[in-house]
Amino acid sequence: MKFFAQALSAACLAAWLAALAPARAQEASSADNPLGALFDGAKLRADPPPMADFVINSRPDASSLDYSPLSTPEPGRGAKKKTPAEIEAVMSELANAAAANRRRAARVKIPEPGATAPATAKTHTSPARPN
Repeated sequence: MKFFAQALSAACLAAWLAALAPARAQEASSADNPLGALFDGAKLRADPPPMADFVINSRPDASSLDYSPLSTPEPGRGAKKKTPAEIEAVMSELANAAAANRRRAARVKIPEPGATAPATAKTHTSPARPN
């Protein structure tokens, strides 16, 4: 049963791609976008209407536009590779920090099961307000 379902889905996919092939050959507008090609092939995308005259007249020339980039260029990696001695120093520093953390954790007192919590100091509460 599983093989039949896989074969059927593969056949449907092949039929769909074969149906889109002529449309893809006619238009190369969505060559970079597979989803756009799917919409173009199935004729689900409408062409935009022509712009009104006041829109065309109010827009500046595209060559004169001076846009700021939306993203910054990636900074170069300034870190140099560490020498084996530097790596050993960092490793010993981390080992010392781990040992210090284990020593601090050993000092924490764990309450016995079934023991009651120690009494805490009462906090000051304000008197009830009359209604």
